[in-house]
Amino acid sequence: ESSAASDVYKRQGLINGTQEQCLNDAYGRMWALQAASRLLSAHALRIDPLREAARDFLIRAVARDPEGDTVADLEAQLGEITAQADEIITAALAAAGPVSKEES
Repeated sequence: ESSAASDVYKRQGLINGTQEQCLNDAYGRMWALQAASRLLSAHALRIDPLREAARDFLIRAVARDPEGDTVADLEAQLGEITAQADEIITAALAAAGPVSKEES
């Protein structure tokens, strides 16, 4: 599902449909991670000390393959998603150029 902002960015040629989908996927996965993390702890979540049931919950909430993925798979996926989103956003900001005070 696209957002109003991503529709504007697509119309301006700053991102394409594939990039929009990647950003939407990253948003959804990071939101799922945040929600699951808050259910497990009121503080920043560290995966290492979690018990097996809590790790399984986190994997089911966020991983691509909730039944087959491991904690290492999840960590790799989150790193990949973050790197892809960063690349897309950095390129879009560079293409958009500087924003003047009048535009902001």
